[in-house]
Amino acid sequence: MEYHGAPYIEDLVVLDHVEKRVGLSFSQYVSWGELVNGTHITVTVDGTPRRVYKVEEGAGNWIAIEFDGEILKVGQKIVVTITEEGAETISSYYGYGTLAPPYVIETTYTKTDGPVIETVETNEYGNLVYITFDKEIVPISGSYGFEMYVDGWRSVWFQDAWLENDNRTLVLEVDNGLWTQVIKEGNELAISYADGYIPSEDGGVLARFEKHPAENKVTKAFDQIQPLNDGWTLVSTSQWVDSTASEFVNADLVYKYDAATGTFSSATVGDVKPVEALYVKSTGPGWFAANFAEFQPLSTKTLYAGWNLIGVGTENNAGALLSPLRYIQVGEQEGTGITTLVSQGALNRMTGDLYLPTLTYEDWEFGLKNQWMSPVDGYWIYMNGGKDFGVLPGDGGHHATEQPI
Repeated sequence: MEYHGAPYIEDLVVLDHVEKRVGLSFSQYVSWGELVNGTHITVTVDGTPRRVYKVEEGAGNWIAIEFDGEILKVGQKIVVTITEEGAETISSYYGYGTLAPPYVIETTYTKTDGPVIETVETNEYGNLVYITFDKEIVPISGSYGFEMYVDGWRSVWFQDAWLENDNRTLVLEVDNGLWTQVIKEGNELAISYADGYIPSEDGGVLARFEKHPAENKVTKAFDQIQPLNDGWTLVSTSQWVDSTASEFVNADLVYKYDAATGTFSSATVGDVKPVEALYVKSTGPGWFAANFAEFQPLSTKTLYAGWNLIGVGTENNAGALLSPLRYIQVGEQEGTGITTLVSQGALNRMTGDLYLPTLTYEDWEFGLKNQWMSPVDGYWIYMNGGKDFGVLPGDGGHHATEQPI
């Protein structure tokens, strides 16, 4: 989204009439310093000043403002004023300057029925939950304060959320931190809402509730569900997958790299191997859903002089995983093999940006032993000559646990 000009105050809504909390929304994402009563911000209710509690520094599309006094009553007028000094502390996150006038906004508190849940259901993979309301709700950031109960006791949390269906359906992405399928076919599901704020477009607010029934529509079972980036992702695997029982979901393009010819070509699930890495593009919520093969042999590939794209099969430090590539045979002499290691942090999900153009003795003895590699990520390496490379299938690669060197 493009923004032109300084941010400005867009709306004022009552978030909680009992806690005396209002929300000040802005035309774009902003950051702010500490805001204190009188110096930076003032609030009146029906013309009577209220003491504003200190607002800690932060960033977002809106600021929650709390103040003292009696609870808000229907029909009362709330006026929020940002002083000129306060306006100087609120600035565009994109560099378009500080808050633009007017600095005064008001609203009248009206009681409106909040949104009502019509349906709650999962998708067939068990990693998305769809909550459809009877009216349009307002987009806000965060996971909205929901918690799912599986079989009456096990809690499942959510890591992301977005709106669909003309903002009437809230989609919650399950936090499967270990990339396992946490909601399976046959699980009994219920969802609770206790710690969030979901307003409707007409000013209502969703009421808290406990264990609303959710329809389980899971029909597929997987050993692992890898989330894909919005855009490009480098995908590999810790184990051989059963290509007949694995799939890319919402993947528009899948490419593999041929180091022998220096070209990319289309790839399929059958090309996912512990020693390989693929480029996968997704324009929506996408994932790689995998079932692992029963037989897990050594995974090998031939490397060529020049650039090669590899997976590493297991989680360990780069020194241990890449040590077989340190040297190559050149005739009867031993020469340097791998010279460069690259990780594209924006495309990898576990490994950050890394560019080591010349691997030195110090790198092999010290630096590489502190650089961890993940079997679900892809890495570019430059070889001075050809060599066969093999990796043993290992752990899931979704967390960094210490491995022996």
